[in-house]
Amino acid sequence: MFIKEESVTKLSQQVEELSKKQFQPRMEKLKAIEQDVKIRMEEYALAEERLETGFICPRDLIVLEKPVTFDPCGHTYCKKCVDSIREENFNKLKCPSCLANVDYAFRNMQMEAVCEQFLKRKSMTLSFLEWIKTLKIHLPERD
Repeated sequence: MFIKEESVTKLSQQVEELSKKQFQPRMEKLKAIEQDVKIRMEEYALAEERLETGFICPRDLIVLEKPVTFDPCGHTYCKKCVDSIREENFNKLKCPSCLANVDYAFRNMQMEAVCEQFLKRKSMTLSFLEWIKTLKIHLPERD
């Protein structure tokens, strides 16, 4: 009976040692993957921020809302900013960016759709970054 218990104890120790040998490398690999995901998401977020500058209204410095594009210069502003510009210039439009007289101003539906999609993606990216911050893999102390 004593020999059986001793064998079981030895086998249990061997199983534990084998588990540690398999567990530790896997945990280290998970830790490396975690770090890689964090770095890539931070790079992605920075790229998103750089992209955002193309969707900013030059007047109020927020992402374009109901964008209006001027013809012939092609500069784009929020509708509310265009209304303010028109008011300030006695019902005439002059582009604040290049000072060109505006012949025609049109609501840029394509830019509006792109800005809306950008804002949705930005929101998802920010929530994903918050989730990533909580991701932690703790390696057990080695014997």
